[in-house]
Amino acid sequence: MSEAKITDEQLQKWASILLDHSLGGITADDVVMIKGEHVAWPLINALQEGVIKAGGRPDVWLVPPDNDRGRVWGGAMARLGKEEQIKLVPEWLMGRYQAMTKFIEVLGAEDPSLYAGLPKETAGAIAAADQPYMAVR
Repeated sequence: MSEAKITDEQLQKWASILLDHSLGGITADDVVMIKGEHVAWPLINALQEGVIKAGGRPDVWLVPPDNDRGRVWGGAMARLGKEEQIKLVPEWLMGRYQAMTKFIEVLGAEDPSLYAGLPKETAGAIAAADQPYMAVR
């Protein structure tokens, strides 16, 4: 059985729909955070090119494969970090989020099992650490 391929033309159309319809278009004043997993690179690249062609500035952020839905911490911190560590999100991260005018996330949850079986306290701490960034998005 062969793997389905998405053509460049289809990627461009998909990117155009996301940028023009979902985000309402891109202007020269826009800083567009394009956040996603490496498996989504073809679409991320098409989005980045679309932002540039429209005169905006892309901020491309590839999240690690052990990340769960683009949270601020990946699976390693979720499995090994203490609650005190999890709360200490790098200060520069909020500035990055606040600098964007538009946001698009392309995620595929490559390995959701990395978050399976976390203690309730750890899962709650991971969600709480991400909450301020979700509010900005």
